[in-house]
Amino acid sequence: MLTIMRKSKYKNKTRGMLLGLATGDALGAPVEFGYDSATIRANWNGLMQAHRKGVGYYTDDTAMALCLADSLLESGGYNSYDVMVKYLKWSTQGYRDSENKPAIDIGNQTARAIEFFAASPVVPANTQRLDSAGNGGIMRMAPVVIVSYDEPIDKTMKLARLSSRETHYSHEADAGAEIFAAMLHRALGGDKKQKVVDVGSLTTGEYYNSVMQRVAEAYNKDYEPNLIDLGGYVVDALKVAVWGFLHFDSFEDGMIAVIGLGGDTDTNAAIYGQLAGAYYGLEAIPAKWLDELYMYDEMIELADRLAQERPSSILQTRFEEDEEHFVDLAI
Repeated sequence: MLTIMRKSKYKNKTRGMLLGLATGDALGAPVEFGYDSATIRANWNGLMQAHRKGVGYYTDDTAMALCLADSLLESGGYNSYDVMVKYLKWSTQGYRDSENKPAIDIGNQTARAIEFFAASPVVPANTQRLDSAGNGGIMRMAPVVIVSYDEPIDKTMKLARLSSRETHYSHEADAGAEIFAAMLHRALGGDKKQKVVDVGSLTTGEYYNSVMQRVAEAYNKDYEPNLIDLGGYVVDALKVAVWGFLHFDSFEDGMIAVIGLGGDTDTNAAIYGQLAGAYYGLEAIPAKWLDELYMYDEMIELADRLAQERPSSILQTRFEEDEEHFVDLAI
């Protein structure tokens, strides 16, 4: 009986993580970069109906997460080449897009990475890391954490780092992915909120320490980020997610507060939604939001398959620096 209860609780949380991502994405999309914080807060109900795709439709955040989930399940593990092929199909053919159209809502770093992959799939060992570190590597994180939850947390962090690096080839983006994956891993485990986000002891080096030190500013209950003129930086996105998670008592209240900050609302909400969804579970996401979510049933099925099949092994990467996994394939 206890085992059944534990499995039921775990399923509620893994579903919550993936559906929390999609819910946040769909809710934040109508006001992404378009409105200041005061306007969003004052006109919440009206603005939530304004998305060109329609209520409940997701953007690139969820589309890429679904591509990643499909690849993990079809490949039986993480295959860097297959992941990127699916991202390429999404961007050029509309694979997993909510409108089945080639992607138009796509970040600059992601677009460049996909373009480079199409021209030359292998990343040489001497490739220079980027100075910029966008939030696109963590917005789609849920599938890799779900499949690796039963593994040691450092394996989850390694898989997350690789997943992020596909499109965000910078040290800060690596660190942000490791930090967020560790938080999601702990959220699934049911730790108290402060322990979920306080993952500094799991450091992988100076970049991790630097990002973590700045994210920890959001531990302070008086800290409220203002993102009206900002957007897309992985450190800002992590701060927003941690702030919303720590200082509000429900999935719904935190989500409304995060979107109410303005800025990169769909991605910030998708990142918060993963963290809060993993912690509170699917049952805590308001039914009024889930009822409107496009592809709800299919996403539930995907979350369950990821949790059951757990294809967490790293099979191949396209980065020459990963010598133990590197395989040059013809694409």
